[in-house]
Amino acid sequence: MSANDNKKAVQAAYEGFQNDDLEPLLSILSDDFVYVNYEQNPFGGTFHGPGAFEHLGEVLEGVDMTRFDVESLVAEDDVVVAVMNVEYTVKATGRSSREGPTVHIMDFRDGMLARLRELAVPDGGAWSP
Repeated sequence: MSANDNKKAVQAAYEGFQNDDLEPLLSILSDDFVYVNYEQNPFGGTFHGPGAFEHLGEVLEGVDMTRFDVESLVAEDDVVVAVMNVEYTVKATGRSSREGPTVHIMDFRDGMLARLRELAVPDGGAWSP
């Protein structure tokens, strides 16, 4: 697939996410999908295969997303980079994260999303009890 095809797939996945429809995202995940997040929060760590998305789904169930704005998508070869402005409230604590940039670096292989690396603004203690 072309860089533009990969970009369109990511756009559809984000639009689905914003409308509580995960099918566009699930449809592009490779069987050996890897999710990496570098923050020290429940998103943090490296997760492989179906469990990678299940982990992310469990974490997302614990938050109310108050902002998820895609500012830009850049695609070249098999890589799509998204810059977003994200903010959420953790249901268990009632605390909000800091509003700020989140970057997704997505590696495609044969038209499927093989790896998602996430760099996020520090959560500001939103997850702390």
